[in-house]
Amino acid sequence: MALRRIVRAGIGVLIGATALTLSVSAQRAPQPLTITVNQIKPNIYWAAGGGGNSGIIVGDNGVIVIDAKSTAEGARLLLAEIAKLTPKPVTHVFVTHSDADHWGGLDAFPASAMVIASEGFRKEQLAIIAMNDAPNQRVPSRLVKQGREPMTIDGVKLEAIHWVPGHTSGDLLVFIPDQRIVFTGDVTSNARPEPTLHENKGATADGWIATVNKIVGLDAELFVNGHGEADTFQRSWVEMRLKAATDTRDKVVAMVKEGRSLGDIKTALKSAPQPASGNPTYVEVVYWNALLRGKK
Repeated sequence: MALRRIVRAGIGVLIGATALTLSVSAQRAPQPLTITVNQIKPNIYWAAGGGGNSGIIVGDNGVIVIDAKSTAEGARLLLAEIAKLTPKPVTHVFVTHSDADHWGGLDAFPASAMVIASEGFRKEQLAIIAMNDAPNQRVPSRLVKQGREPMTIDGVKLEAIHWVPGHTSGDLLVFIPDQRIVFTGDVTSNARPEPTLHENKGATADGWIATVNKIVGLDAELFVNGHGEADTFQRSWVEMRLKAATDTRDKVVAMVKEGRSLGDIKTALKSAPQPASGNPTYVEVVYWNALLRGKK
């Protein structure tokens, strides 16, 4: 009897373990890729899914896209959604920065489409290609220098804006003054409670704060971010993020001057946890920036 109970117990454990494995496998099964399009204005949309958020602007004769999704598959799905909105072809694609989830799908766009990015993006893209880590080899057709560059594309008046390094060294914003809308890329995002800064791409906390101060200075009422569930943010949300980031920067700098360690500072400020990507937290970047300034 005892042996039977042991065997039955062993079978029960095996069945339970198998069920658990199947349950975990089911949870980890890849979800089908979907793109969700949301309308902002009669001719302006944003699209979630398949990578960073994308912008869609329908002009007189063609369509302007902002950010190309992570992969060719995602880009093709985005193009299919655009085709449901209008028969007009995609003629221009803006890339807001060099993170792969914003330009990995470029190859799927029409070869005739002009790709517009910043000079900073191009430098980072060349480095990524040199490391054989590029999602594709397509390069910009037009580069935007630092500053604000007015353009009229398919009857749409806009500004391509490339300021100091914020999220990366190649951040590009697309501002539509008539509609008072600005697409910010990952400079603003609600994916994490704090700004995400790629220090390895030249980003600094001071640069991010300077950039967002200028964004707040634009005559815009809607701010379309690079990631997050919400479609657009009001000025108050951007101002709140700016104030929080500035206050944190000032506190970290003061603690560094006191000689406090990074671990102590992160604990004192209840710093956000390390992202799964392995990127440094905002507090870590501010800490290293402050140390570097102190050594100069």
